[in-house]
Amino acid sequence: LRCVIAVIRHGDRTPKQKMKMIVKHPEFFDLFEELGGYVKGTLKIKKPKYLQKVLDIARKLLEKDGDYEYHKMLQLKNVLEMYGHFSGINRKVQFRLIDRSMDGTVFSKPVLLLILKW
Repeated sequence: LRCVIAVIRHGDRTPKQKMKMIVKHPEFFDLFEELGGYVKGTLKIKKPKYLQKVLDIARKLLEKDGDYEYHKMLQLKNVLEMYGHFSGINRKVQFRLIDRSMDGTVFSKPVLLLILKW
């Protein structure tokens, strides 16, 4: 026997779930700007400090009526509150600056596409 070849695969992972929603609230744009999102037009948030800011904005929007999809904002809040603490391993929020919808409709001003993965 001169050599041994082994193919080893890491254990099965559960597939991540994903939710997309359009956000227009100024606080999301402020966070996007604060973290340098305008440089690349996209932003990934994994750090607990910034995930907490997203959660705070979601909680604030759920307390008052606004221009957003209520059930998706509620899902955002529920996912970020899961497990009791934040970890970039199990949750991530991405923002993308977009000027048109998936069907090609052009928005009057740019909006943010929020992508939540858990």
